[in-house]
Amino acid sequence: MDVAFDSEEPFNLFTGNIKGKPKYSDSVLKQYRKVVTYIRKAPNLNELKKITGLNIKKLKGEDRSSMKVSKQYRLEFVYEQETIVILKLSKHYEK
Repeated sequence: MDVAFDSEEPFNLFTGNIKGKPKYSDSVLKQYRKVVTYIRKAPNLNELKKITGLNIKKLKGEDRSSMKVSKQYRLEFVYEQETIVILKLSKHYEK
């Protein structure tokens, strides 16, 4: 499946091009990269939803969804025309 990044931050987290003190731990970044790799290898969103560990959910009252990266972090995204657009990595339950 195609993957796009909404801004530089999620792209830089994936590529490891982080300047200054990292905002996230190495283990969170490793899991984030693993999840993005799952997305890239999946043929479509329905197949991705079959990976129960990702716990993909639509966010209430919003046009975006999220999937689990770790117990504390989620990857927020929108699905547009067979492409997942990654918006950000966020703390779960934090606004």
